[in-house]
Amino acid sequence: MHLADTRIEHEAGGWKIDFIGDNGDAVSVKVTHEHAVSADEALARAKAIRP
Repeated sequence: MHLADTRIEHEAGGWKIDFIGDNGDAVSVKVTHEHAVSADEALARAKAIRP
């Protein structure tokens, strides 16, 4: 999967980061407020564990 887009949504309790591939496949990572207080922190944490 080649990364085509990244979406970040703030949800109750944390953040949801979607990594979307050029073929339409997607991987979602949820990061709680305990681990990230901003979208930038959430994205950095999600990148550390993405496939």
